[in-house]
Amino acid sequence: MHKASEAAHAAVPRIGELAFCRYDLKPEAIKRVLKAQNGAGASRRFGEIAQELTLLDSGQVEQLLTIQRAYANGLSAESNGTPLPEPNRANPVDTEFVSELGSIVKEINSSHKLRRTLDNVLKVSRKWVRADYGLVAIRDSENDVLRIESMTEVDLLDEFRHRQHHVLSLFEGEASIAKHVAETKSPYVCPNVLSDDEQYYLQMWRDVRSNITVPMLDRQESLIGVLVLESREVGAFSEFDQERLKLLANLASVAIKQAWEYEKQESERNLLFDVARQYSEIHQGLIVEDSNKVLQDLLKLCFSKTGARNGFVALMDDIEQTLDIAHIEGPHLLPEDQRPQRVEVGRGITGRVAATGVPLLVNDVALEPDFVPFFAGIASELAVPIKYYGRVIGVLNVESRQKNAFTRRDLETFFALADQCAPLLREAQFFEFTQEKFGEGINLVGASRKMNALRQMIMRAARSDASVLLEGESGTGKEFIAKNLHFNSRRRLHDFEALNCINTQADLIESELFGHVKGAFTGAYADKLGIFELAHKGTVFLDEIGDLQFDLQGKLLRVLQEGTFRRVGDSRVQKVDVRIIAATNKPLERLVEEGKFREDLFYRLNVVPLSLPPLRQRREDIPLLAKHFVGKYAKKEKLPLESVESFFDEEALCILWRQGWRGNIRELENFVYRLIIFSDLVPVTADEVTRVCEMFGMEVETKIATRRGDVYSEVCMALQATAFNGRLNKAKAARYLGWDSNTLYEKMRRLKISDRSIDFAPAGSV
Repeated sequence: MHKASEAAHAAVPRIGELAFCRYDLKPEAIKRVLKAQNGAGASRRFGEIAQELTLLDSGQVEQLLTIQRAYANGLSAESNGTPLPEPNRANPVDTEFVSELGSIVKEINSSHKLRRTLDNVLKVSRKWVRADYGLVAIRDSENDVLRIESMTEVDLLDEFRHRQHHVLSLFEGEASIAKHVAETKSPYVCPNVLSDDEQYYLQMWRDVRSNITVPMLDRQESLIGVLVLESREVGAFSEFDQERLKLLANLASVAIKQAWEYEKQESERNLLFDVARQYSEIHQGLIVEDSNKVLQDLLKLCFSKTGARNGFVALMDDIEQTLDIAHIEGPHLLPEDQRPQRVEVGRGITGRVAATGVPLLVNDVALEPDFVPFFAGIASELAVPIKYYGRVIGVLNVESRQKNAFTRRDLETFFALADQCAPLLREAQFFEFTQEKFGEGINLVGASRKMNALRQMIMRAARSDASVLLEGESGTGKEFIAKNLHFNSRRRLHDFEALNCINTQADLIESELFGHVKGAFTGAYADKLGIFELAHKGTVFLDEIGDLQFDLQGKLLRVLQEGTFRRVGDSRVQKVDVRIIAATNKPLERLVEEGKFREDLFYRLNVVPLSLPPLRQRREDIPLLAKHFVGKYAKKEKLPLESVESFFDEEALCILWRQGWRGNIRELENFVYRLIIFSDLVPVTADEVTRVCEMFGMEVETKIATRRGDVYSEVCMALQATAFNGRLNKAKAARYLGWDSNTLYEKMRRLKISDRSIDFAPAGSV
C-alpha cells in the first residue's frame, strides 16, 4: 500500500479510540469508525465519522476530504468539478496532518479550562501552520466585541501589551483583519502586510510580513471567535495552510463550547459551595430568626461578585399583590420621600420579574419607559426572582451607574444565589410570623438528617389540604409542627384551632368540637361555636386523637368525608371547610386491631403520616437545642449574656448529650431553664449540671445506654454532633459517648464506620 494511504488509514483507529473516551459514542458508532479502515470508499466513511466526532457541517467535511484525497491517494486531478490545490513543498505533506488528526483533537481537548483550551488551540495551530506569532480572540456577544484570551507575548509591541484579555476589535471603531473576518465570517490571507493594497492590517508584533485569519464558527454559523497567525516571511501561508487552519478552527469551536459548559457548571458548583459555607458560618445551625440579616448577607454577596454598590430586595405581599421593599443598600440612595416603598406586580423591571418569574438584564434603563428609580444616576439593572417551591416570594435587584455593567454570567450567578437563600429567608419569615402570632411556642431546632428529612416532608405537606397524622412521643413538638403546616399553607390567613382530646372533659368534648345551642344541656345558657366553625377555611388540630370517644369518631368521620356536622341540641346541618391535623403518641393501628379506634377514620386521617423522632434518636441536635433555649430564657430573665455559645463548657454539653430525655424537647427546655435560674457560673460546668440534676432528682448518665443495634447510630450521631466545618473531632466524640479514644476507634473499626460514611446534614430548623 502507498505510504500516504497507510498514514491516512492509520488516522482512523486513533479517532475511534478518541471517540470512545472523549465523546462517549455508542458502540455502533465505534464499530463504524473501525470498519472504515478497510475496503473501497474508506475515505468517504472517514469523513462521515469525522463529521460525527467534530460536529463539522458537510462543507467543512469536504475540506477535510480534499486534503485526505489529495495526499493519501496521491491525486492532483479534479474531484466533483473542483480543482484540488497543489501541495506546497515548503510545508509538511498533509498525510502527516491527516494521520495526526486524532492526536490533534486530543491535544486541543486535553483541558476543561477555557484559557488552557485556547492556549492549546494556539499552540497546535502555530505548529501545523508554522507561524511566528498568533492569538485567539473570543466574541463577547453581549457587548459585540472580540476579547483576546490567548496570544504570543514575544516581540509584542508595547502599545498592545495591555490589550491581552481586553478588547481587540470593536465592531464600531478601528479597522483590522480580525474585525473584517468577524463581520464576513470568511477566512482572510494577507501575503504581504506592507502592500499598498492592504487596508485591514493592524500591526501588533515586530517584523511581521504575512497574516492568516480564520473565523471559529459553531454549527449554526454563529461566530465564536477568530484565530490569527502571523509570520516574518512574505507569502508564508498557502492554500493548504488555509484549509488546515479552517479545520483546526472548527475543532477549536467544539472544544471552546465544551470548556464554556464545564466552567459554567464548575462556577455554579463553587457558587453553591460558597453560599452554603457562608450561611453555615453565619447561622451556625441555629434557627434563623432575622430575615433582614438574610437579605443583608445576600446583597453583600452580590456586591462582592460584581463590584456593584446599589441594590435592594422586594418581598411579595400575596394579599395586596404588591412588592414591599424589605432591604435596600447603596451610597446613591434617593431620599425616602422620593422613592416608593412598594412596587406593583407587573410594573417596572422588578414588577415584571415578580409577575413572570423570569430574570431580567437591562443594560440601559433609559430605554425602559416604566423604570422605577430607587437610586440616583442608575444606568443598568439586574433583577432575579427569589422562588420558594416554584412560587415567587421576592425579587433581588442589583443596580449600577454604568451601562452594560452586568453579564449573562452575573444573571446566572444571582439566580443561583437567590435560589439558595430562599429557604433561609422563608424560615426567618416563618419564625418572625409565629413569634408575632402565638409567641415563643416550641421551636424545633435541628441539623440532623432525620430532622432535615422531616422538614422537607412538612414543607411539601403544607402546600396541600390533605389530612396529616403526626405520630411521636410526648414532648417532641407535635403541636408546633401542626402550626408550621398551617402557617405555611394557603389557609394561613384563617384561624388555627387546637383541642387536646385527653385533657377535655368527656361530657364537654362534643360541644368543644361542634358547638351547642342554648338549652342543649344543663348549663348551656347561650349558643356556642365549636372549634370547627371557629376554624372555617382554616385548620383544626386534634391532639391525642387516640383517646377520642368511640361514638364521636363517627361524627368526626362525617366532617372529614362531607364537611358537615350538627351542633349539640341542633337539628340543622352546618357546612364547614377545614383541614384536620391529628396527633397521637399511641400507635393507632394497634388501637384499630383492638377495636378502640375506627378503621375508616384511621385511613381518613392517615393520608400524610409524619413521624417525629424522639430526642434520643437525634442526639446531635441536643447542643443546638440547649443553646437555643439558653437564648430564649436568658432574654426572658434579663440575664446579661454575651453569647449563647459561651454558656456551656464542653463537658457540660457532654452530660446533656448523654441524658435519656424521656420527656424529649420539653424536658430539655425545662432543664435549661432551671440551669439559668439556679446556676451562677458562666460557662456552666459539668459539676454545675450534675448539681442541678441532683437538686431535682434527675439521674446523671455517665455513658450512653444503648442497645446493641443502636451503637452504630449513636457513634454516627456523636461524630456528627462534634464535627466542625466538615471535619471530624473523634476525641470530642469519644467524650460525648463517655468512652476513651481507643474504645471509639475500636467501635468504628468493628462497625466499619469511616470518615466518609458520616453524613454532614445542613443546619436548619423547623
